Amino acid sequence: MQGRKRVEYIDIAKGIGILLVMLGHILVYESDEVLAKIQNFIYSFHLPMFFIITGILCRRYRSWENKSLSELLKGKLKTLIYPYFIFSAIMVLFHMFLYFVLHMGTYEEIPNIISMTIKFEGYGVLWYLFVLFIAIMMFYIFEKLKWNRYIVLTLLIFSGSFFAYQFPMFSAEFGIWNKVISYYFTRWIISCSYIYIGYLSASILQWDIWKNKMICTITGLLMAVLTFILCQFNGKPDLCIVRMNNAVMYYLFAIMGAFSVILLCKGFEKILGVLKFTGKNSLIIMVTHGDLVVYVLVIVRKILTKFSVSGRWEVTVTFLLLLFVEIVIVLVINRWLPFIVKFPDFHRKKTEI
Repeated sequence: MQGRKRVEYIDIAKGIGILLVMLGHILVYESDEVLAKIQNFIYSFHLPMFFIITGILCRRYRSWENKSLSELLKGKLKTLIYPYFIFSAIMVLFHMFLYFVLHMGTYEEIPNIISMTIKFEGYGVLWYLFVLFIAIMMFYIFEKLKWNRYIVLTLLIFSGSFFAYQFPMFSAEFGIWNKVISYYFTRWIISCSYIYIGYLSASILQWDIWKNKMICTITGLLMAVLTFILCQFNGKPDLCIVRMNNAVMYYLFAIMGAFSVILLCKGFEKILGVLKFTGKNSLIIMVTHGDLVVYVLVIVRKILTKFSVSGRWEVTVTFLLLLFVEIVIVLVINRWLPFIVKFPDFHRKKTEI
């Protein structure tokens, strides 16, 4: 896929998506009623949107169809599992620094991160990388088998919903089977279903009607408003902990929310162009912001306690400060530490020598 042209509005959508992930994690620490409604809106679609976009890109760039499963596996091991282990190691070192140097946190957190990494549960937001790896490989396997896509999608939706209800992650009788099925199978199945939704609906985005920016904008705004209003009836779903609440509403609002953002990005492509930066670097931001949210929030609260301000100001300042820190992290990694995210191409280096 070298030299393939990036889809700008998709990069922008990913940029908005990762900003919503950051904001959603900040809102977890707030109790304001209005902020709670915003949190419900964000959680109704922000993570499913990333899997839907993956499906859209699989439909747009078809070079994977000419590759064997072993080649596809090798590629995804480099782009997803490699950074999974690298950033997990960084998290271990970070918590060792906190405990042994700054005397913050607990020692138990260090072996806990190692354990979660080895078991592929993923510490913090790192679960996303492994789930995306499995989900995309499931998609490749189903496609290589040439099974009917609509039947596969139907089976994925029904089986994912069934497991989510029958084996909830947090229940009074939470046992080993609940944990295995929730942490692994249910996450994989639901995530793969969203990849298929993106793949099967990608052609809709190519309709001539969407060449009109005004129609994209109006449709996107209407879908976003409807999603915000209606998603309140389903509370706060969460793919991370496999909480759907109502499965029908979960899928409906995830699709509506994701495509409202995508259409708005298509309509405001020139205005929102600056967000391509966060979209292109969404992986780095995704895996680094988790722990930072807590520490940035603590700093902001210490500063704002001197002033009589509402929780909404606290959220705003925390979000802007966290965004600034993430931009710095992205620039540093891209400039001096690209090997953290991208698997080193040793073969190319040997050829150049």
